Amino acid sequence: MVRVLEKTELEKDINAAKDLLVNGRKFMAYPWFGYYDQIYPFNNEHIKLYYDNLDYSLGTLCVASSGDHMLHAILKGTDKIVMFDINKLTSYYCNLKLAAVKSLSHKEFFDFFGKCCDLSPMLSRRDLFEKIKSSLKEEDKYFWEELYKVGLIESDKLFNLICTPMDNAYYDKDKYERLQENANKFEYPKFICCNVLNLPSHLKDEDVFSAMLLSNIQGYLKKEDNFPKLIYSDLNNHLAINGKIQYGPTLIKDKDIGHLSKYQGGTYIYTKRY
Repeated sequence: MVRVLEKTELEKDINAAKDLLVNGRKFMAYPWFGYYDQIYPFNNEHIKLYYDNLDYSLGTLCVASSGDHMLHAILKGTDKIVMFDINKLTSYYCNLKLAAVKSLSHKEFFDFFGKCCDLSPMLSRRDLFEKIKSSLKEEDKYFWEELYKVGLIESDKLFNLICTPMDNAYYDKDKYERLQENANKFEYPKFICCNVLNLPSHLKDEDVFSAMLLSNIQGYLKKEDNFPKLIYSDLNNHLAINGKIQYGPTLIKDKDIGHLSKYQGGTYIYTKRY
């Protein structure tokens, strides 16, 4: 059972998701995304091109978003993940996606989630959700069961389908099966609901990672947000020696980026040297 102290917050999340399902997304100015907002069903960047260039052995800090950064880290064998996102609904979606990997075959997974922003119905296979349920945490199970009662779970109002889907490593059947093997030994990640600029204030001194995946978040920030300080100082304090921070694309000029290497797909990797 969901604990009573958590139930009020959970009901608030469910009601916000139901409102999104029925009424759709409201336009938002900067910072462009809200506390309850549409979910990206799959990533829209080239994770497959850079995820091999990071070391996940000492844990991973990553954006929640579509859950694909989390899944790639699990595929690489990380044993600790802390996710963050300004959109609280991404936590429920990421946990659903991880539970699906634990429970479904390669074909069933894509029957359930659709085909990467090609407007296929998403989450419409209730029979597959029944297979997933036993792998979900109680609060996540309750969340999705309540949304199914609305009857609009596959509505595009819940998901941002206006995106360019990129190739994920786990689309390959052999890698999916390796991901599934790792996922079944992995507990659910910790989730922090916050803006990336506030993320360091939520981390403890002992929170140290060898890989940080920030996706393309800085593309939504203003110059005065001082993204370089976030990388070189605030998050650098939680990075292991030789640990790496991924971000991109970026508007930072080459002369300003220090120990960074540019990889295909418009991504930068910062490496902590000392």
